[in-house]
Amino acid sequence: YIEPNDLVLHSEIRGSPLTVIKNPENKEIPLDTINEASIFVGCYSRAWKEGYKITDIFYVLPKQVSKTPPSGEFLPKGSFIISGKKNFIQKVKLILAIGIIFEKIKDDLNPELIHFYPKVISGPESSIKKQTEIYELLTPEKFGKSSGNIAKKLKNLFLKKVDDDLKKWVNILSLDDIILLIPAGNSEILAI
Repeated sequence: YIEPNDLVLHSEIRGSPLTVIKNPENKEIPLDTINEASIFVGCYSRAWKEGYKITDIFYVLPKQVSKTPPSGEFLPKGSFIISGKKNFIQKVKLILAIGIIFEKIKDDLNPELIHFYPKVISGPESSIKKQTEIYELLTPEKFGKSSGNIAKKLKNLFLKKVDDDLKKWVNILSLDDIILLIPAGNSEILAI
């Protein structure tokens, strides 16, 4: 999965996703891309569940990542070892954008009829706002709302933002589709 030209990101906090910036053309990876990936890693790390508002993220080259422990040592399943120098992005703000986009789907029986299938997306605001105007910002909050309550509130906010002709498509959106993209732990919705 990890190619030699990619960049691997992780958090110092255990329970973080190993995130890979793919680089098949071996070009210099823009700092904006690294920063966006850092926000993603931080938001989906244990830092969110702990209620931290900021965290440190590091990135390394693929050759620094190994699933093989040193001789005589044990590595738990799903773990890996990082060797060498880590490059840190410090004080990454944990603010996640969750929004919806609409995929146009033609009706098989009536090709003139078009359906708009809502799809939930998440990521750093800088990335999400390029794809849609229908999004909200979340941040971790130790004593905030559960993902189920946040999902209900997000759906209602999405309904207020869409044109009337799209409201019926937002209404069919499953709360589970929204919950899947909300990081583990309590959250609060920020005013945009």
